[in-house]
This record gives sequence, structure tokens and C-alpha cells, in this order.
Amino acid sequence: MSRFTSVDSPFVLYNGECLSNTMSGPGIVISSIYNMPAQLPHESTDLLGAMLLPYIREFLKVDPDKSLGSQQDISDVVKNALLTHKGKLTEKFQYIAELRKELPLQ
Repeated sequence: MSRFTSVDSPFVLYNGECLSNTMSGPGIVISSIYNMPAQLPHESTDLLGAMLLPYIREFLKVDPDKSLGSQQDISDVVKNALLTHKGKLTEKFQYIAELRKELPLQ
């Protein structure tokens, strides 16, 4: 990352070439709040990075303007890893909406 995001503006879109504050078009949404790595154990961060690395290029191909089902060049591994797409929970994670209804906000 060439810059950090902030709590007020926590996300940028990276399409493999540049960062953008707009959230449309193909790419991966990144949050790089400067103090976030300090909040996670180093070992788990390294493991997560190692597990994600083989899929980064594929995540960058996901087009938020198209349905996941129509994107045949995206593997099921990547599709199943996405919690949200087009601003909504993906089918696999619909249960989260029900959980949020059941649990009171604190």
C-alpha cells in the first residue's frame, strides 16, 4: 500500500494497477487502517497472508457490477470466500442477517 486508509474512509479499491476511492469496477476492496496490524497477532497475519496470496489475482478479477454466477473465470474458492458482493451478503453468508436480527446491538 502506498497510503493508509482511515477510520472515516476505511476502504479503497485496488484493480491491480492503482488505488481508487470509488467502489465500482473490477478489483479488491482493501482496508489499511494504520493501526490495524498492531491489533492482530503477527503469526495469524502471516498465515492469513500466505493462504490468500495464491488467490489475489483472482480476487482482483471479481467485477462488483456483475453477478458472481456469471463470472465463470472466478473459482468457487474465491466466490465462497466473499462475504458480500454488490453491497449485499452473498448466499453462503445470508445467515448473518438473521443472526443480526436475533442479537441485540450493544
